[in-house]
Amino acid sequence: MNNSEHMLRSETPDETWSVVVLYDDAPTRQRAMGLCNRLVQRFWEEVEIRFHWWRSDFLVDDLMRTTATQDAVGADFIVVSSRPEQQFSPFVVKWFEDWIRQREGREGAFLDLTEPEAGSADNVQRRQLHLRRLAHRAMMDYLTQVSQIMDGPLPDSFESVEHRAAQITSVMDQILHLPPPPRLDLPR
Repeated sequence: MNNSEHMLRSETPDETWSVVVLYDDAPTRQRAMGLCNRLVQRFWEEVEIRFHWWRSDFLVDDLMRTTATQDAVGADFIVVSSRPEQQFSPFVVKWFEDWIRQREGREGAFLDLTEPEAGSADNVQRRQLHLRRLAHRAMMDYLTQVSQIMDGPLPDSFESVEHRAAQITSVMDQILHLPPPPRLDLPR
């Protein structure tokens, strides 16, 4: 292997993330593009990211829905950028059900980009509850804000994450050693 081949291999990320984006129209696609651009800017040196873009009305076609389902089954991230005032079409509902059933507990994150300002509070809450339940059934983390996941370096390994989780910081140690609060007996 010559020197240039070695440089190419060492600069190629070892990990690949698959991201499926479901959007409704140009504005919801633009919202998802903002998130995807931030993911690429933050992780491009560490991870190769493959995007699969699906407009919700594409899922009317059986072949396209089947392809989108296969993309979602293997995805590390599912991004849903939709309008809260609109109901999901029966084809989108079928798509959700198909990939959830086939994921078989594979880890991942479900990113809900519903804009609270885009609809009534009731519609937004109803949409977020529905999507949260779907993510739960798929055994995926449900996120509505992604700024926290994009700060700091990626962990080197599972062991480094486990080590950090087991560490007790001085603040945590103080909390653990505080006496319990006094018990108040209230009159009945």
